[in-house]
Amino acid sequence: MTSKTQPEKSPWQTLSTITINEEHIKKKGKFRYISWAWAWEYVKDLYPDTTYNKHIFKIGERTLPYMQDDAGYAYVMVTVEIGDLKKTEVYPVTDHFNKSVKNPNSFDVNTALQRCLTKALAMHGFGHYIYAGEDLPPELDKPQSAEQTKAEKTRKPVEVKTNIEPDLDVWFETFKKSVEKCETEKDRLVLVDSAGKIKKDLTEEMSEEVRKILHERKNQLAA
Repeated sequence: MTSKTQPEKSPWQTLSTITINEEHIKKKGKFRYISWAWAWEYVKDLYPDTTYNKHIFKIGERTLPYMQDDAGYAYVMVTVEIGDLKKTEVYPVTDHFNKSVKNPNSFDVNTALQRCLTKALAMHGFGHYIYAGEDLPPELDKPQSAEQTKAEKTRKPVEVKTNIEPDLDVWFETFKKSVEKCETEKDRLVLVDSAGKIKKDLTEEMSEEVRKILHERKNQLAA
């Protein structure tokens, strides 16, 4: 295994020490992930022989780039090979709200494949720290509060105050209903301003959906 920069180190030793700029890190709900195109370019620059394989599965008479479990939910699988080292990652196909889907459309599958690719790269070390802890309960890494300690000792439930992030699912549903009720362009522009204020908290897919909804309503009002 050779590298342009540090041939004496393994891929993991080289890639796991790289700190990724925030501009290359995206957010989907409460989770963060790396821009796949940038991640692939960076690793290929260090290890030109890197390859990846998006696995194909047979479902009935069809050959598709995803598999399904007994409940019908879809998953994709990607393997990244650097030299003689192979790392395979499985990733669920999700919708705009980061919820697993049973009959994914082509956009959902493509998005899942690209994110699965970045996670397979993380298995080799690149950006692995970004995914650390994402499979743990959100409060697990926070100091235990006095209320929680009391609950353990008394074995009685107590009210524990937590900081709750805005429920984007609820906001999105309310937003769609508000757009439908718009009767003038002025009403629509108020919602455009409202969406702009929360845009930084939205996923890429949700932002695109918001843009489409507002644009469609604009055309309807114009007609």
